[in-house]
Amino acid sequence: MILEITNANYDEITENPQKYRDLITKHLAIVFKDANFTVEQHERICSRINLDPWDQELPHLCWQRMRHDEEKPTGPGTIYDKIGWHHDHAGNRLVPKHVSINMLTNKCKKGVGDTYFIDLEKLYDLVPPSLKYLADTFRLTHPEWPFDPEAEYNSEDHQKHPLSIYHEDSKRNGLFISDTLAPLVYLLKNDDLTVFYGWLELELDKKDFLVYQWTEGDMVIFDNHRLWHGIHGGWTYGERVFDRITFGHQRLGTKPPDGKEIN
Repeated sequence: MILEITNANYDEITENPQKYRDLITKHLAIVFKDANFTVEQHERICSRINLDPWDQELPHLCWQRMRHDEEKPTGPGTIYDKIGWHHDHAGNRLVPKHVSINMLTNKCKKGVGDTYFIDLEKLYDLVPPSLKYLADTFRLTHPEWPFDPEAEYNSEDHQKHPLSIYHEDSKRNGLFISDTLAPLVYLLKNDDLTVFYGWLELELDKKDFLVYQWTEGDMVIFDNHRLWHGIHGGWTYGERVFDRITFGHQRLGTKPPDGKEIN
């Protein structure tokens, strides 16, 4: 699922962006191991790999850079709660295709601060036949993120994200699970969705996912549409610091059973 690249050369990467686009498509994620890229080099690499216009006047459309330096205690409850599975910016109208993390500082103890990845195309293939139609046709309706739960919204303010999407690069369907707040609203209203999330919990409990253990200086780029990711908490402020860049923001296209494209 993740390709490790050692002895990464900044000039070679920026001169051959298509090579690395292809590697991300094939492996879903790549890591430049112990690369120790600067913040500026990280941004330049992402700008070269990105297929969209790199317009810094419209960061919400093509890219976003954030510095993460926070405390994260260990989460309570099930493995789902502890890891916090998610897509970055899943509630947006345009969802970033790729996420890149450049680990600037990592002083976490072993097993803390690891990033978990799960292949959503593989998970889609495991959906029981009785739930496949739901996965192919259901839409999660929610206000565009960020939103105020006490505010009033009309239908034009809402997104209708699918539970699965078709990926043009891999020619496969994969689950797409938006932020947990949205589906929870429907759990009390839709019996089929309740069953679906029950099945999903059981699949996640099988722990059929990849655990990536960071070292300081690693840079990872992954497919934010085809992978779910989460984090094992337990570190304190300043022990885990990274720059994150999201890019390639897209609307989510789906192909339901009749084969017609829906956007």
